[in-house]
Amino acid sequence: MYNLLMYQIPQEKSRIIKAIALQHGFRVRVVKPEETGFSVGTLADIPGAVQAGKGSTEPFEDEMLVLCNVDQDAFHSFLAQLRARKAPVTLKAVVTEHNTGWTFARLHENLAEEHRAMLEAKKSIHTEK
Repeated sequence: MYNLLMYQIPQEKSRIIKAIALQHGFRVRVVKPEETGFSVGTLADIPGAVQAGKGSTEPFEDEMLVLCNVDQDAFHSFLAQLRARKAPVTLKAVVTEHNTGWTFARLHENLAEEHRAMLEAKKSIHTEK
């Protein structure tokens, strides 16, 4: 099973993220654009994961990280090290029983929508002051 799925991460940032992941003992998989139609569970190599799609969807450009089967301490430590090493990734998710059958593309759509909503909420808070 993979603990970290990476998508569209530039080479230098990828090197930093992989080094942090290896320090945590994570297995890393780089998801290719042509794989975004596969289920998150399939990409993470979760036993019994539902095969979703055929692997062909419209690729997207956003950087994305997906963590799987990572305990809370390792999760927080990993994110803290990303910040400390100045390797931020806006779209991040954790595999859950709810999203394991989603295609990678669907998870991206959901994350991107949540991110836009948070930016709008932040914007409205700042404009009200």
